[in-house]
Amino acid sequence: MNLKITGIVSVLALAAMSFAAPEAAPAQETAAPAPAQEVAPAQEAAPAAAPETVATEPAAEPAPEQAAAPAADQASVPAETTSAEVAPTEEAAAPMVVRGGEAPAASSAPAPEQEVAPAATAPAPTQTVVYRTVYSSEPVELNGTEVRTVYVTQTNAPDSMSFDDLRGLIPMKWSLGIQGFIGSYHMFSSYGNDYYLHDYDGITWRAGVTGIIPVTPHTIGVKVAALFEQSEAKASGHTARYSLKGKFKQRKIDVPVLFAFKGPRSSLMFEIGTQASVAIKDEFRATVDGKTSRLDMMDKDFRNTIDWDIVCGFSIMANRFLGFDFRFNVGISNLYDTDSSQSMKLFEVDELSSTSFLLGASFYLF
Repeated sequence: MNLKITGIVSVLALAAMSFAAPEAAPAQETAAPAPAQEVAPAQEAAPAAAPETVATEPAAEPAPEQAAAPAADQASVPAETTSAEVAPTEEAAAPMVVRGGEAPAASSAPAPEQEVAPAATAPAPTQTVVYRTVYSSEPVELNGTEVRTVYVTQTNAPDSMSFDDLRGLIPMKWSLGIQGFIGSYHMFSSYGNDYYLHDYDGITWRAGVTGIIPVTPHTIGVKVAALFEQSEAKASGHTARYSLKGKFKQRKIDVPVLFAFKGPRSSLMFEIGTQASVAIKDEFRATVDGKTSRLDMMDKDFRNTIDWDIVCGFSIMANRFLGFDFRFNVGISNLYDTDSSQSMKLFEVDELSSTSFLLGASFYLF
């Protein structure tokens, strides 16, 4: 009985050895793969390895220069996988084969079956359109309209624009020009009564030169003028004893000096000041009961040499060269002093002063 058991155990042992010998051979052959096959580095294959591995015997201690090779190069491989079955894939590569402790250089050549994608073609450069201002000394026709180049400068020049124009400011400029007025003329006496003539009405016109002197760049200026004035005023009435008619013809030289105020962006000016008038001719025609007599008030020394007026009004500039004016003059001095002459007393000449309402235009040369 013992012999039978011993024989059976021997047969099983021999059978186990015969089966174990072919299975151990692949584990030893993994250290030497086929030279034609190139395997990717083992660092990428480590995650894909199966949990069950067959440990190989440690190799002999490498030389000092070989000891620097990473331990990951000697990672174990599964016992069921042979070197011929290991193939690189996109997800994970096969472990690197180590011969005698030396790591061969990794090959960068792709697998034969891997198709290399063509290189991306660089996009064509986009076309950039740059607009530049073209300056021309002559007008350029654009859509049927002539367009002239405007230059921005500190001072005005042909085909230019100042910074004040860009900001909308209207400067108070030095100007010289001619000026003319026409309006109503009124002479009156504050102490007149119903027995004498004391209100004379007529017309007046004035013309001469004028100038603007700026005090501030945009708001305050002084207007000075020298004007020739010619005025006429007449009146008629009846007293208890006489029928009276009177008429004045006057010529003067007026010199108004006015302060002008305006807003920085406005062309409307408010003006106020004083005016001195120098008489150069003054004639009075008096008619009493149909009898007419002429008196030269300058020769008779009845006329005061200078008259003083208060002047106020408005003016507006239509453009750079043209302006319109409105003024009101009020006399503050008496025009005549007749020394209580009986003939002049009927006409209330001693207490006469004048007022006028004027509309005018100014033409500026610069």
